[in-house]
Amino acid sequence: FVCVCCGTEESQATGNGAPDAQSRTLESEKENVCSEDKTIYIRIPLLATFNHKPTEHSVQYVPSRYKLINGFPSDNIVSKTRSYAMSFDNYTGNAEWVYEILNSDTLVNNCDQISFGQGYHKGHLAAACNHSWCREAYNDTYLFSNITPKHCLLNIRKWKDLEKICRDMTTEHEIRNVHVYTGPLYIRPMYQFVSESRFRFSHLADAFIQSRRKIVPTHLFKVIIVENVNGTVRAPECYVMLNDEPQHTDLNVYRMNIETFQRVSGLTFIEHRLNLGDTDRIITVTLQGENLNQTRRYVNIGVRITHNVNQ
Repeated sequence: FVCVCCGTEESQATGNGAPDAQSRTLESEKENVCSEDKTIYIRIPLLATFNHKPTEHSVQYVPSRYKLINGFPSDNIVSKTRSYAMSFDNYTGNAEWVYEILNSDTLVNNCDQISFGQGYHKGHLAAACNHSWCREAYNDTYLFSNITPKHCLLNIRKWKDLEKICRDMTTEHEIRNVHVYTGPLYIRPMYQFVSESRFRFSHLADAFIQSRRKIVPTHLFKVIIVENVNGTVRAPECYVMLNDEPQHTDLNVYRMNIETFQRVSGLTFIEHRLNLGDTDRIITVTLQGENLNQTRRYVNIGVRITHNVNQ
């Protein structure tokens, strides 16, 4: 796998662009060497995600190897819609990353699906099914900024499976929220530019999109962070898929260690530092939206976030 920052090989990769089993094991062992007296903080752009002002209150601190903090994976400007946030890259014409929070309330289906007909294929970063709690939120997922050129067979196969796994996690009783980052990567040296209302999915298929220009990503990623009801946070799961027809049915083949992924992507999701003076608080917000018949819909989101006095 070639690092986009320095061009060096990060690990031996399989044909789909993800590390092989041996390299994943080595990276996992490397992460476990980290000193146990340090907390690993995971950045989420929580306070920049919502249009409505959230409320907050302090709660008892819960020790956890991983903790959520308010922050950004990159320095670019963050824009927000009704229920997800993104960092957009004007050079590539694609979002750098999209951040969304999934739980049993946000995934309630309160609107009918829209069909664009055969052959009209778009690659969503924030999936439409993740934001069907109202028509306005659903429509936001069809913004051009949330669309990236995605190989059609990847989109309907392993990528679709991965999106479903994220949604299925929210049905587990011990999980409060599933935080999901999604975005493109540009690994191969040759970029394919788009012009005259057309882009190319790898070398296999064409798809029409409205008069803009996008660079076709070579890979797509998801970083999944599970926040438990008891206040603990699980280790981030990272998946990287070649933007082409998938060659493997096992999703574990596409997993990558988060430390390796940060080097490959240039994004920063986690911080290692001593746990000194941490406090927990719950950030709560009520999202509001309408359906086509002007029926009001509401969704409540509560996230436990850690504040460090040394920040």
